[in-house]
Amino acid sequence: MKSGQEFSTYALKQMSIKLAEETGPSTPAGAVGTFEESMTTRQIIKKYEGIERKKVVKPTGTGSVTIAMHMAYELYRQVFGYLSEGLIDGVYGYGEDSTHPPFQITALVLDENDNEMLIAYPRCVIENGSAKNIENAAEEVAQINLTVTVMPDDYGNGKYEALKEDVQDATVVSTWLTNFSPELVRKDVSNG
Repeated sequence: MKSGQEFSTYALKQMSIKLAEETGPSTPAGAVGTFEESMTTRQIIKKYEGIERKKVVKPTGTGSVTIAMHMAYELYRQVFGYLSEGLIDGVYGYGEDSTHPPFQITALVLDENDNEMLIAYPRCVIENGSAKNIENAAEEVAQINLTVTVMPDDYGNGKYEALKEDVQDATVVSTWLTNFSPELVRKDVSNG
């Protein structure tokens, strides 16, 4: 991609989710219909005699992501905290003992020219409750809607992104979608 060229998000080609307590690779999440992000800022305002003279806008590392998708069923149960303890095999409950666990989202996004961007949200939790929409005899299968809260990681970042061609480290590119961590993209400062 040439310097100064626009990157207009056009398609989300792959999205994975990894629960915080998991040590293995991320799980492909399913087919994403829409993906909308809104990161939060805070404003610091300085007034002189009641008139705003200076405004500083700073990101908070928090935000939200709204996703409409078809999600892998096992992953759906995991991110909503469905429990099977005390139930017969194959039965899961969702109620007052359920807790939505923290997880991370990684994704591959394309622009209209097929340039690739890698994105990651390292600390997330689903904010809405388990919900489904069933319409008998519908011609289109309904997607599930997720409202995801984005929280900052230990470095204060709620989101990471990189144009794939700008990342020189092949290990970062090859593991971003399956095994992302904030440490994967940090410089090794011990070598000066």
